[in-house]
Amino acid sequence: MRLTISINREINELIGNIAEQMGTSKRNVIAFALAEILQKGYSFEQLEALREKINLDSQTTIFLTEEMAQKIEQIDRFGLSKRTFFGLLVSDYFKKNEKNFPLAGDIEAKNNDLSRDYINTNMDEELKKK
Repeated sequence: MRLTISINREINELIGNIAEQMGTSKRNVIAFALAEILQKGYSFEQLEALREKINLDSQTTIFLTEEMAQKIEQIDRFGLSKRTFFGLLVSDYFKKNEKNFPLAGDIEAKNNDLSRDYINTNMDEELKKK
């Protein structure tokens, strides 16, 4: 099943960076997040708060398995379209978990900081002569 969702532009860029770092597509990253999102429940009040807080100004398309598509059809979306409902949930998920995804720049900065980390090895004189 093909599902087009509207997401926040900054979140769309974040998802793109995460996908690049993982060596996969944005679709796969979003599908992974959807699997976790579908395990949680959301109330109408929470969705209304998200609608006021999150600007959905970018679109992306993902492909879902038949099993996941059936789950999506059974979810009460409180009158919202699939595009808006899942866009709000995906944008909220990545906004809340943004710090849990180490990106290339963060990893490089950490790897280049040698002031704290070093390796000290002792070598046996007999081994050194060989």
